[in-house]
Amino acid sequence: MAMIRVPDTELERMMRRGLLLVLVLGVLSAACGSSAESVDGQDAPPPVPAAGVSLPAPAESVSPDQGPLFLPVQKYMFSQHEVFEISKAQWVMLNSCLERYSTPPVDFRGSDPAEGDSYRMSRRYGPVVRADVEKRGYHVPDSWTGAKSQDPGAPLTEKQNAVMYGSGSAPKGVPPGGCVGEAARRIAGGGDVVGKSSVAGSINIDSFNLSKSDPRIVAGFTKWSACMKGKGFDYSNPLDAVGDAAWSTPEPSAQEFLVAQADLECKSSTGLTETWVQVESEFQESEIQSRREALEGESRSREAQLKTARDILGGRR
Repeated sequence: MAMIRVPDTELERMMRRGLLLVLVLGVLSAACGSSAESVDGQDAPPPVPAAGVSLPAPAESVSPDQGPLFLPVQKYMFSQHEVFEISKAQWVMLNSCLERYSTPPVDFRGSDPAEGDSYRMSRRYGPVVRADVEKRGYHVPDSWTGAKSQDPGAPLTEKQNAVMYGSGSAPKGVPPGGCVGEAARRIAGGGDVVGKSSVAGSINIDSFNLSKSDPRIVAGFTKWSACMKGKGFDYSNPLDAVGDAAWSTPEPSAQEFLVAQADLECKSSTGLTETWVQVESEFQESEIQSRREALEGESRSREAQLKTARDILGGRR
């Protein structure tokens, strides 16, 4: 039997995180954050911080011993578990459709995320959780990238491809877009997008991009960099550290563990993580207020999609 693995897309390289597009056979995507380097196609040059700018006291402390971060817009986004549920429901619908056209089924190769970071936010500013650093350095969990997965199995047959995607050699009567398209439409309930919160994702991307040029964060980078130099490491900001090409190895090196630990300690001693969360939260809360109607519409669509997916998985549809 041919096997289809539902890929866990690797996070954007420089931050080991990014706009998570979890594709289910090419049709399912879920936006769960990004660290793209531009906003609306325009690079945002960091301004020179004003004289005397210092990091404000954060409203809440971010301890390196606590769990992952939380930002306001996440409540409007699909979690990784919810993406998994929708993926699995689409697979059920896909195989039901394949059976109608006497086509062999495909195996589901996704896995329910086991990590506690359900929105994969713990690497937004580089690692911020001590246990994460001690275990992986700058490397991300295998489940995020699909590393060490099982053998993908036999390739799809010509007929499976045709029926799944509705190509020219598909049998008569195959729905538009093939069985993949039919499954997506079933979950979407007539909507255009499956498993994706576009407005929330845009806010999430923009807040990160804009935060990097905020004077408070620029000042924080300066303090963090000075702290790192005091420990023998020369990086201008945490994104440079996490994106060091030296860490492109199958397993973390001893040097990687040392740098990642120093990075975490300097984030903690300078208050950079707290300030970064504060700056992004301010932007996100403002955007949520101004775009509430669109966000609430996405939330209704998200809940409807999840209900449909759970009904399918429970055999109620």
